[in-house]
Amino acid sequence: MSTLIDFCAAAAAVGLALLTAQLLAWRFGPPAPMGRYLAIDGLRGLLAFSVMLHHSVIWYGYAHTGLWVAPVSHVFAELGEGSVLLFFMITSFLFMGKISDTRAPVDWLRLYVSRILRLTPLYWLAMLGLMLMVGWLSGWTVRVPLAQLRNQVQVWLGYGVSGYPDVNGVVDTWHIVAGVTWTLVYEWLFYMALPLLALLIGRRPGWAAVVMSVLVLWWMLTQWHPNPRMLVVFALGGITALYALRQQFLLRFATTSLAGWVALGCLLLVLTLFPTAYDAWPTLLLWGVFVLVVCGNTLFGLLVHPATRMLGEMAYSVYLLHGLVLYLLFHVFLGEAAVRSWTPLHFWLVLLAIVPGVVVLSFMTWNWVERPGMRAVAPLMGRLRHSSLP
Repeated sequence: MSTLIDFCAAAAAVGLALLTAQLLAWRFGPPAPMGRYLAIDGLRGLLAFSVMLHHSVIWYGYAHTGLWVAPVSHVFAELGEGSVLLFFMITSFLFMGKISDTRAPVDWLRLYVSRILRLTPLYWLAMLGLMLMVGWLSGWTVRVPLAQLRNQVQVWLGYGVSGYPDVNGVVDTWHIVAGVTWTLVYEWLFYMALPLLALLIGRRPGWAAVVMSVLVLWWMLTQWHPNPRMLVVFALGGITALYALRQQFLLRFATTSLAGWVALGCLLLVLTLFPTAYDAWPTLLLWGVFVLVVCGNTLFGLLVHPATRMLGEMAYSVYLLHGLVLYLLFHVFLGEAAVRSWTPLHFWLVLLAIVPGVVVLSFMTWNWVERPGMRAVAPLMGRLRHSSLP
């Protein structure tokens, strides 16, 4: 019964998020179809919002126990952890596809410029929100030596490769963003490894890209030790999914209704049977779902619906900013003591009330922060190319 209630609560929240995204699509126009993998765009939106649900339930538990731990509910535990694994698979699949495409050489400078302009403006906006919250929580006074404070801020601005320290004596600073930034370090590790991966598959990335890759990876790995399981997930998503695309029987099967039911069945198994997605079986089930999506399954049209793709456009904003919203709601405005007095129904009614606000906020930051960064790639590349001419 509890699992059914969890599913109903999650479905209500997702439905409200999609309704809000649909209204935005009607008002501002649906996202333009871009690229070969429209279903992946829709999948991103659902994954980002699922992470928000995961952290919302963690906040409810934290108010009662003081422990920031994964939800007891398998549904809400997997909505967070499983979504992260699928995000990693998406990244590796798309970028391994870029470097394995033999039709054109990889423009490494453009690739890294586009990644910086795509990820950094919104990340630094989130960091601004985090630092403002730190300032408010510390009464706008400097509680640690200035050199230490400067180092703490620099570590956070650098995607936390060297960790996520408390800033200015504010305990558990990372709660302010719900700790979501840890995944971005893995993303950057993968991006930095791409020239070496290109070598492994027989491409010639050029000596400059290889040297840069080796030096940056060496520095990152001296500062931070990644979980090997996460690296395996990148390999599963990138290499094996690209191989699956070459199998005609998989391409034919993936577009059938049976494949849709198989994908939903795998998701149901993951959400109900396993306490964590980071074990072998749930990871393999999620990989199977991902392969079917890559090969053309749309989960009965859900992943290519305009509302889902609109949510997918703002997925990075939803993912990166929801922690700030939840912190403001549960810690600043309401407080853990008030949340402890809520029934689960009360909690879900409050959470549903803020869902449209999170989606609208994410749409605004996507439109005003993310898109300008993406549009700046071509002009900046033109200037860089021009300045490099003799």
